[in-house]
Amino acid sequence: MWRIENLLYQVELSKLEKLLANRVKLSKGISSSEVQCTVCHKYINFAKDKVITCPFCGSTYHYLCVAFWLSKYNSCPMCQNHFLEPHSDLFESQEDHELEGY
Repeated sequence: MWRIENLLYQVELSKLEKLLANRVKLSKGISSSEVQCTVCHKYINFAKDKVITCPFCGSTYHYLCVAFWLSKYNSCPMCQNHFLEPHSDLFESQEDHELEGY
């Protein structure tokens, strides 16, 4: 059972990455060394890190720090605005996955 759940999690992360991953455009006067991930509070290396920025409140996250949260809740952890439409196939129900397995 764990292998199936892990595989489904990887599929969801893959879909999420395609839909949300982007590079943050820094505002004028902000050094990249001053921007921290809202989750882990580590500084973001814009040359190397995949990041997601909330289009509503501007919170910036390392992709891996926020991907699991987004796959479960579909909202920014800070402002709670939704990132994706609820009908997106990213959010298939567990029942759908169980039916496919039989």
